[in-house]
Amino acid sequence: MVPNSAVGWLDVPTGTFRPDLASTLDAIKESRANIPLPYTWDPAVEEWVPAPPKLISPDGRSYVWGDDVFNAKTGAIVHRIPFPTPPNHSTGAFYTLAYTGAAIYFAGTGMQPPPGLWVVQTTSWKVTQVSSAEGEWDLVDDKSAWGTNGYTVRRLDLATGKVSDLYRGSPSFEIPELVGFVGSGVLLLGPNGSGSDSPVLSVLVLHPNGSVAHVVVPSALGDGRLGAGVQDGSAFIFTVYYPLTAGGPPASLHGWGLAAWDPTHGLQFLMTKVPEGLSVAGPCMAV
Repeated sequence: MVPNSAVGWLDVPTGTFRPDLASTLDAIKESRANIPLPYTWDPAVEEWVPAPPKLISPDGRSYVWGDDVFNAKTGAIVHRIPFPTPPNHSTGAFYTLAYTGAAIYFAGTGMQPPPGLWVVQTTSWKVTQVSSAEGEWDLVDDKSAWGTNGYTVRRLDLATGKVSDLYRGSPSFEIPELVGFVGSGVLLLGPNGSGSDSPVLSVLVLHPNGSVAHVVVPSALGDGRLGAGVQDGSAFIFTVYYPLTAGGPPASLHGWGLAAWDPTHGLQFLMTKVPEGLSVAGPCMAV
């Protein structure tokens, strides 16, 4: 858990935050000056590393930041990914999507048309283009990639190269947000979900065949906003920013909480009092 640039552990269900006073974040901050970083607790090396969970190798021994692969224990660069040169040097850039162990996937932004999905194999460090299909790719595992093309959620089958458009959001709202994998499908925040000034409107599971399972949003979360979700096995953990008075306007007093979704219990508002500005920095663990 990370509140106000500190790191540590949030006790559930008391809401007590215990900072990690022995962390090495000062050294990390000095080496990445003026760059806001996400932090994740990496049990394999018992260190906080400056990368989201999806960019840490499955064995926890390395992670990706930008176009560099780092040793998670020492922070040393062990390899540099040879990203292709964007066609437009002033705006185009590539960004990493997932570190699956055998491969690191990346895509591009700021380029028209979008350059598709790329992969670098971690055994040979060979870079190849997986697909030239347009889209803002968000989630990748070894079987499929999911992203959006405008307001439409699409899936790329990595074995066949087939792209399927499965779900369309409303142009009058925000683009749907893909949170993470649920079996062969994904958890999706519908329009005006995370990152919006509006409350949660819909949460659903989208399957590869296009079928949708809608998730019941508890009334206590109806006026709140979900922060970025972190995957914990088959579950997801969210921070919640919610009005202290139900139905209160955006300018009303707000509190910070914690919510979670899992296949058995659905979406639940777990805690109503957590430190202000908290963000989730990894899955639950015993400490």
